Amino acid sequence: MEQCSIKDIKREIRRVAMSHLSRREYTRHELVVRLNERFESPEDVQEVVESLIFKGLQSDRRFTESFIRYRIQKGFGPIRIRKELQERGVEENLSAASLEVFEPDWEHNATEVLDKKFGKAVCEDFKETAKRARFMEHRGFSLEHCQKRLNL
Repeated sequence: MEQCSIKDIKREIRRVAMSHLSRREYTRHELVVRLNERFESPEDVQEVVESLIFKGLQSDRRFTESFIRYRIQKGFGPIRIRKELQERGVEENLSAASLEVFEPDWEHNATEVLDKKFGKAVCEDFKETAKRARFMEHRGFSLEHCQKRLNL
C-alpha cells in the first residue's frame, strides 16, 4: 500500500511540475523551490525534476535564452540580466555563454533606453547627467555603454 502512495505522490509532483512548465519556462532551481513548498519529500521532487530534465521538458539553457531575449527587449543591460539569472539559479558559465550568443550592441541598446526615457536632449548640467547615469546603472548598463551619450 505504501508503494502505491509513493507512486501517487511522484505522479502528483510531476503533474504540478508540468502545470508550471506549461505556463512558462522555469530554471531547475525555481522549479525545485516551488515543488518543495508544496510537497514534503525533497528526494521525490529531485527525482521528478531530474526525470523532466532527462526528457527535455525542463531546460536551464532554454530558460536562459528566453529570459535574455525578453530582458533585452525590455531595455535591460548585461549586468542586471546576469544578476537576475544568478538569482534564479542559473550557473554563471551558462548565462555568460548565452549572453554571447545574442551579441547585442550594448552601447546602441543603452542609447535607445536613454532616448526613450529622457529624449534626445543632451545633458547640460551635472545633476541631470548623474540622474541619467543612475538610471542606466539601475537598468544594468555600465558607464562605458553610455559614455558618449552622457558626455562623460
